[in-house]
Amino acid sequence: SEGSQKTSPARRNGGDLLSHLRAEYLRERLLDIGAGTGSVTDRLRPLFRDVDVTEVSVPMLSTLRSKKYRTVETADVGSCSEIRASQYDTVACLNVLDRCDKPISLLHQIREILLRYEGGTGLPAYCILACVIPFCPFVESGPLQVPPSESMRLAHNSVETFELAVNDMVNDYLLPGGYEVLAVSRVPYISIEDTVYILDNAIFVLRASAINPFL
Repeated sequence: SEGSQKTSPARRNGGDLLSHLRAEYLRERLLDIGAGTGSVTDRLRPLFRDVDVTEVSVPMLSTLRSKKYRTVETADVGSCSEIRASQYDTVACLNVLDRCDKPISLLHQIREILLRYEGGTGLPAYCILACVIPFCPFVESGPLQVPPSESMRLAHNSVETFELAVNDMVNDYLLPGGYEVLAVSRVPYISIEDTVYILDNAIFVLRASAINPFL
């Protein structure tokens, strides 16, 4: 009828194609470790069929639950029964290594999650890892900032030596820890505390390699 809108075959087929492509490349299940308030997880969510998050902060867990995320309250993903009972084709660990007590153990646990998925499905699994450079690890203990029990140190640890710091992370921890580095990006990181800090974030895309880690 006059005034009615019709969808052209080209537009209709194009829409079908986009829907098909989105469904074809949609990842299965994301585990976001230390998701905070979920502001970054929200951006990743449309790329996955299911998303699980971990946190230890009670207020942040409440925020995540209000967003309808499946939440797991744990700082130890390796021994958590809920996580061990699930399979994840992608693990996000975004700016967590410098704020957890056992960062090297966490890298091992993430690798086990990736291997468990690949062993069960025969399909690739990936880790998205983000680290702020300079890398300044500490753990909050009440009002105090204390050193983590596992030490990760970068020989070249400044904004001016960003590329060398990334090499240190790769050669000293990721490769020996049983990872294959697929891609690295440098992006801005803005931290708002008593003042505003503009730092650099190194984003790694990783897969578990076949070698046995010796760390």
